[in-house]
Amino acid sequence: MEDWKELQRQAYQNKVDHGFNVTDVPMEFCLLYGEVGEAYQAWSRQKPDLGEEATAAAVEKFKALAEQHGTNVEVDEWGKRRLAYAIDYKTEGYYVLMSFTSDAAFPKELDRVLGITTGMMRSMIVCKGE
Repeated sequence: MEDWKELQRQAYQNKVDHGFNVTDVPMEFCLLYGEVGEAYQAWSRQKPDLGEEATAAAVEKFKALAEQHGTNVEVDEWGKRRLAYAIDYKTEGYYVLMSFTSDAAFPKELDRVLGITTGMMRSMIVCKGE
């Protein structure tokens, strides 16, 4: 394992080599905050009886929300699948997997919006390991 001081020196030298302003510490802190992002995955199950138009609108709504607050948004619609167990007497759900990169505050907001959206059966947001 490398020494922390050596890693700091390498990071500093990389910034100098790429023309970053290393004399303005508050500005560097702001840039660092903007660079830090986590990769997340959001799974959702929607009620299958919503209809195709309502399901497509819900998927598009959450995709647009993720694009507003994050980057690298990918949506993988798995479609209607049988549930492992009944939820509110429903045995099928429409599965969607969305991967995105965002700051740490956005997943909490996305979870809140998923929770209050009509037609959502379940959702789960996880931070992907790198």
